[in-house]
Amino acid sequence: EYGASQALLSLARQLGLHRILYSRAESWVECALAMIVGRIIYQGSKLGLCNQWANTSLWELCGVQGRPDVEQHCYEVLDRLLERQGAIQKKLASKHLAHGCLVFYDITSTYLEGEYEGSELREFYGLAKIVFAGDRGLVTAARLKEMEGIEGLNTISALTHREIVALLERKLVEPELFDERQVVEVIDPDDPRQRYCLCRNPLTAERESKTR
Repeated sequence: EYGASQALLSLARQLGLHRILYSRAESWVECALAMIVGRIIYQGSKLGLCNQWANTSLWELCGVQGRPDVEQHCYEVLDRLLERQGAIQKKLASKHLAHGCLVFYDITSTYLEGEYEGSELREFYGLAKIVFAGDRGLVTAARLKEMEGIEGLNTISALTHREIVALLERKLVEPELFDERQVVEVIDPDDPRQRYCLCRNPLTAERESKTR
């Protein structure tokens, strides 16, 4: 257990995470590191992490002697992090985002939230272009309508069955265009901003045939 705590704390400090959270050395920053490392090792609640104090060296390595208090060492620390959220995000963006870089979020087992309006996200982080990729359940027609007209924002998603049928009915695509070996790109003449990438997955076709 000591090895896990020491290794992850050392890695966090090598990455400069403690300085990103706050430029000066303060006790709440160490507690924040304890919660971050504890989340990786124990994956439990804040109270659960405090209750681990007798079984882990993590809190002691972060300067907390004896049983940590969940209010003082966790929730008050979260308040400090919330106060510094904007500054922390900007520091992380300046460290990791550069022109032409890609950022991928896998939200299969988690989720993220954000409150931005218009092109505020792009302006806040100094981004030239944002490409938001999501499945058909996330990037819905309603969400796309909300994002219309936002400069520098593009989306990648998958079409629903009904949307594919609509393209076929418009004669924009033909069934023979769906190839197993190469992706065929089609530009929508009614809206040149829309580009459809067509391919055929035989495994998906077999699964959907069985479903029907």
